[in-house]
Amino acid sequence: MKKWLWDNAQGLTALLCGIGLFLVLGPLLHKIDPGAGVVDLGALHVIIFSAVKLLAAVSLAWGIIAIEFKFLDNYMDSKSLFEDWENLQGEVRAKLLIAVFLGLVLAFAILCG
Repeated sequence: MKKWLWDNAQGLTALLCGIGLFLVLGPLLHKIDPGAGVVDLGALHVIIFSAVKLLAAVSLAWGIIAIEFKFLDNYMDSKSLFEDWENLQGEVRAKLLIAVFLGLVLAFAILCG
């Protein structure tokens, strides 16, 4: 258990930060806008809590990869991913980066809704 906690310290820290933000942001938004309720569905509130939900979703995804897909986690940690990335053609790298970016934008849009 200690090894798993140590290996996933970054994801767990991000998850704890997300939970902390979730608990702190309600009263903070109320201090900024005293007319706001505890759950105010204004534009700022939706964006902030969507970012917290996205952080939690990313942490959960990394946790699932670390637990269920150990070979993929080892592949990413062994630095061979960087070597394979350098061997890819520029066009393939650009397509992968655009796909990841659009996937993150889509995930953020889904979490906002």
